Amino acid sequence: MNSKESTPQWLTEKELADLLKVSQRHLINLRKAGLPHLRLGTVVRYDGAEVMAYLRDQRRLASRGQDLSEKGGRQP
Repeated sequence: MNSKESTPQWLTEKELADLLKVSQRHLINLRKAGLPHLRLGTVVRYDGAEVMAYLRDQRRLASRGQDLSEKGGRQP
């Protein structure tokens, strides 16, 4: 296994917000709804691969018309 594949790509809140083209406030709301993250004291980091997997899973749930509250997520 390549060491780069096993090492998470940690993103700051600003980097992830820029990548997803959303506000940092929206990321905070997504985090409260279950977006995977790592908190080190007051510092928050996101594993890019975990975030993308989470978003793909959420997209599948939405496309099936499932109520996200059934999975512990929040509805808009």
